Amino acid sequence: MNLFFWMLLNFGVPIVGPIFTLALVAPAHGWRVAKALIAASVKDGQLFWCAIGLCASAVYEVAAAFERGSREMPTLVFRMVGLCLVGFV
Repeated sequence: MNLFFWMLLNFGVPIVGPIFTLALVAPAHGWRVAKALIAASVKDGQLFWCAIGLCASAVYEVAAAFERGSREMPTLVFRMVGLCLVGFV
């Protein structure tokens, strides 16, 4: 699996997916209600708990690559630091 599809599955589905699911409320209750639900879920940070967990699992995968002795050590270090920063932000 290449990086694009990994990012799509691990970040796009859990973060963008619920936003589109909340948009499905629009035909039944109107766009005003759907926009309010989407804004409330993003504003309070409810959807970003998924991103924190996914960053933690990605850091675990990078740590597993360290244990296997991957030859791309500098790249893995930068990825681990980046994932930790995204998780904390």
